[in-house]
Formats: sequence, C-alpha cells, structure tokens
Amino acid sequence: MGDSEDRKIVPDVMSAVMKGAGAVVAGGVGLGGAWLAYSALFVNHNMPLPGAIDARRHSFPSSSGGLVSWYGDEAGEGRPVVLVHGVSPYASAHEVRPLFERFRDERPVCAIDLPGFGFSERTDRVYYPELYADTLIEWIESYLPGSAQPVDLIAVGLSCEFAAIAASVRPELFHSLTLISPTGLADFGEAGVSEQMLRLSSLPVWSQALYDLLTTRANIRHSLRKQLEGPPDESLVDYAYRTSHRPGARFAPLHYLSGHLNTRGIREFYGALSMPVLVLTDEDHALADFVIQRQNWRIESVPGGGSLPHSGNVGGTMLLIEDFWQHLRVPAAVEG
Repeated sequence: MGDSEDRKIVPDVMSAVMKGAGAVVAGGVGLGGAWLAYSALFVNHNMPLPGAIDARRHSFPSSSGGLVSWYGDEAGEGRPVVLVHGVSPYASAHEVRPLFERFRDERPVCAIDLPGFGFSERTDRVYYPELYADTLIEWIESYLPGSAQPVDLIAVGLSCEFAAIAASVRPELFHSLTLISPTGLADFGEAGVSEQMLRLSSLPVWSQALYDLLTTRANIRHSLRKQLEGPPDESLVDYAYRTSHRPGARFAPLHYLSGHLNTRGIREFYGALSMPVLVLTDEDHALADFVIQRQNWRIESVPGGGSLPHSGNVGGTMLLIEDFWQHLRVPAAVEG
C-alpha cells in the first residue's frame, strides 16, 4: 500500500463492502460457499457492452498496456483535449462522456479506456502506476490526431497520479493539466482494507466472487450516490454494471483495491510539474496548503459537484475549465 499520509486508497463504500465480504467468509463455509456458487453459476460475466461514447473507437498496440481502446472526434479545431477516466471497480471512458460531449464541437477530443478497463485489453497481469503513465505517453505521442502540439489533459481521481508521472517525465507533451478530485495530495489516511481481504482477493477461487460482490448494481449505485451527492443517472449505473461484468474485468480493479496502483512519493511528481495545473475538488481546504505554494497551480471547488463534478455539475465544471484555458491562450500563442 501507499503511504498513509498520501491518500485514501478506496472510497468508504468499497471499504464497507470489503468488510462485508470478510463477514461472509467469517460467517462460515456454508454462507461463503453459497456466494461462491452464486457468483460462478448465476452471475453473467460476459454481458454485451455498447460503446461508452457515441464516437469512433480506435485502438493501438501499447508496448506497456497491451491493446488499448480510445474514442476520438476531430470535428473541432485547435489543441487536442485528452480525457482520462478515474479508477474504480467499474471504471471506463463512459465516466468522462459528459465532458466529451461538451468539447466535441469545439476542440479535437479524445478519451481513453485505460488498460484493464472498458474495451482495452483486460489481461491477467501485474498492473502498476508506471504502466498507465507509459501508456498515456505512448498514446499522446504516437497515436492522437494533432498530437504534434502539447495537449490539454483532464484526468479523474487516481488517474491524476498517472498523468502527473507522465507529465513530469515528458512535460513537452502537455500544455496543461486539469485534475478532478486528485488522489495523493491530501492526508486521508488508509482505507483500512484488511490483510485477510487482500489475501482473499489474490486467490483465483475467491477473486471473482469478491469482485462480483463489489459490483452488484446496489453497490455501484450506492458508491456513485456518495460521489455525486445525489441519485446517479441509471444509465451510468447500467454501464458501470455492464463493463464490470466482462471477461477479465476483475484483474485491474483488484490491483487497485489492494493499493498496487498508488504511487509512493506522488507529491514529488505533483511538485515537479512545470505546466499550468487546475485542481477541481470538493476537498479544497485539504489541498490549499500544497497548491498555494505553487504559482502554476490553481484550485477551484464546483458547487454541488461532489467528487465527480463533471457528472454532478457539468456546467459549473465547464465554466471553470474554460476560464482556466482562456487565461492560457494568450501566453501559448506568444510562445508558439
């Protein structure tokens, strides 16, 4: 696991579900075996999955992440906007669809399915932060239309850490970063996932059953409700359920839940960023001390947006991002 001072590894609801799974096991072989049998016999692990975004879907063979899927719309003009969804048991590019739809007529816009999620390869392999950072670099450098110029990247949650690593290694690829509810900046403590549950998630016989428990419709809905501060759109719940019930869907999320996707010393990567950075968060009081020390950073809170403001308050999120970009345009033109 990462340092306790750096981040809360999983949302409270996920910790509660993990404890609930532990109670199932502790409750006896009969109860645990019943869920194991239900998962194996009655849960559909090959559900049909439509596209996350109504746009052309591309793929590229990443040397780090395998076959990676992404969506693109080149109708707009100017600097490319790159969207990177967060990491959760049910993550996919569908999470950033509201931003994709708002940008697509104005700027070239692209959204990735990170390795292990959505339509990207979901291999049973070791997933780690550098794999994701390297995949982002390769994607932006080699495959995006218009990638000869630096991009404006928007990342969500834990993916902000991957973006920070990538941007610190290859700063010339990034014009600006917008970090929505970034992890690793505030002192949240650890989520308290027990060693018993970490061992349980590593056992093939139990890992699928545990993942199925995490990704019931009820648990997905409850998790999204907490993040959005209100009832989630049922289409969001449905897509989350479908994408989490595909072959290999459990592999990357279980690495996330065990803390393997967090980065020790991530604050050093954040602190090394040289490009303009906008932070959108509902925890601005916890991040202010870090941000205020850096002239290239700006922090804003989106009213009523929760930790997913791009879904909870799309209009408010867009206003803040566009204002941030507006103040970048003149300097960028002069430098170009």
